[in-house]
Amino acid sequence: MTIEIHQPELEDLIRQRMESGAFRSVEDFLMHALIPAATTAGDFEFPRSSAAENADDRPFWEVITERMKNVPDEVFDRLPEDGASQVDHYIYGHPKRD
Repeated sequence: MTIEIHQPELEDLIRQRMESGAFRSVEDFLMHALIPAATTAGDFEFPRSSAAENADDRPFWEVITERMKNVPDEVFDRLPEDGASQVDHYIYGHPKRD
């Protein structure tokens, strides 16, 4: 199979990553780019990174609760009261719903 890259910036990026030792080959680069598709198909076992090895094993709500302890009350006072029901308005700029 031949894959042609028509974007010089992408070709330069792949070449730089290979020269830096981050990837051994173009195939290695593509495999890392396609990992989500490969893991969905069950064809590839996702390698554990050092970040995964150092991951916090607590439930996410405990981590969030701990991180939110130092947020000043003034920050929460500025949040809109209808933020959850009008999320499309605040995030995407859609008109508010009734």
